[in-house]
Amino acid sequence: MKRCLPGIFAALCISAAIPFAPAGAQASGDEFLPLDRSNAIVDSSSTLGADSLPGGNGGPAGPPFFNNQLKWATIAILSSVAAGFLVRFRSTRRLRIVFLLASLAVLGFYNGACPCPIQSLMNFVRLLIGKAVSWKSLVYFAGLIPVTYIFGKTWCGWVCHMGALQEFLHLPSKFKPFGSVRATRVMRISRWMLLAALVAWVAMTQVAIWCRYDPFKVAYTLSSGTTAGWILLGLLLVLSLFIHRPFCRAACPIGLALGWVSRIPGASVLGPGMECTGCLSCVKACRIGAIVQDGSSYSLDNGECVACGDCIDACRPGGIRFFRKSGKHPATYRFSPPSSERSR
Repeated sequence: MKRCLPGIFAALCISAAIPFAPAGAQASGDEFLPLDRSNAIVDSSSTLGADSLPGGNGGPAGPPFFNNQLKWATIAILSSVAAGFLVRFRSTRRLRIVFLLASLAVLGFYNGACPCPIQSLMNFVRLLIGKAVSWKSLVYFAGLIPVTYIFGKTWCGWVCHMGALQEFLHLPSKFKPFGSVRATRVMRISRWMLLAALVAWVAMTQVAIWCRYDPFKVAYTLSSGTTAGWILLGLLLVLSLFIHRPFCRAACPIGLALGWVSRIPGASVLGPGMECTGCLSCVKACRIGAIVQDGSSYSLDNGECVACGDCIDACRPGGIRFFRKSGKHPATYRFSPPSSERSR
């Protein structure tokens, strides 16, 4: 039953997403909704790029080019770039807690969890099926792709307001009911299920209203337009106490999509260098489940890594560091420690 709880969390996310949009909710999901306590969906019929043209079609002057949506997406992306430099140095990796606190305060409580990259991803799917969307609604997700390629998933590990909330809720202990390889696999499968459900939902309804069910928006604004939002928040809070970042590991479609970037040649990946002694300190330090034991061997999956830098700090010889993906440095490593380490 314990191993199934992350899957149940993802299933509830899917069940909340399956219903069609209610009558009158023909929104594109492009709008910026800071502290929108009603979680209302505002009609938006702007076309791709049209909102950047003043007074389009001879009408009244349109919204400013650098609106709130674009502004905060740019700030999040630039913060991820800054984190990409800081994570590479031991003296600056300690600043990650500052980034997470700022994310919690600004992107979370101040902005009410808006804009959200999940909403941006859903708008990208709408664009692929031929729906006209504002290009500004695509910037958040699209901008994180090159950042991830160059620096790794620093947005996930340093900037994400969703990850920050879960990380501060987590209570570290020796009791790790979901630390097994099987539980990790279940959580990864459930994340694929949620991504498939989101794509299917957007394809059928042609709307993107993640904010209506977003448990993080409920947590930061203490309001929800649906009962499902409160249910998902309650489950999120409970699971976060016992699992390090349960939403990231079992449900987040952004983390899954950005993880694919590590498969591209030349992408930033973590891996063991020549200094690696097989001490397994990196395995013990990794809380996100990117480095796990698989039988008598161990594996490091950069698709799951959030570039937090904990494994680098734990490795005293400096045996794990960033590389560029190549045949010598693949996205997924498998290694076997010395027999003396396996017997411990």
